[in-house]
Amino acid sequence: MAMGKRRPSEIVNYIGVEGRKIPYLENLMRLGFVERELPVGRKAKRGLYKIADPMLLTWFSIVYPNKNSIEVGTISMEDVKDALQRVFSLRFEETA
Repeated sequence: MAMGKRRPSEIVNYIGVEGRKIPYLENLMRLGFVERELPVGRKAKRGLYKIADPMLLTWFSIVYPNKNSIEVGTISMEDVKDALQRVFSLRFEETA
């Protein structure tokens, strides 16, 4: 979800799981880490999933993929520009 995969089919394809069931998704939703957004006026089964906590979204979008570069000290703003833009745009949508 931090990589922009928000539809159930995209998540299943990204993690490489057979079938439509996403492992641990119900647990993550119950714990409050993941939320399901339903479109207005559409079928309830066509929801999108998102990481609920802004800190977790930032961690899994920016820090975790670039962990080695951060530890070595070779990361620059250009390396995380796209991921940072995605995080800011998601948070702006929620605010607006």
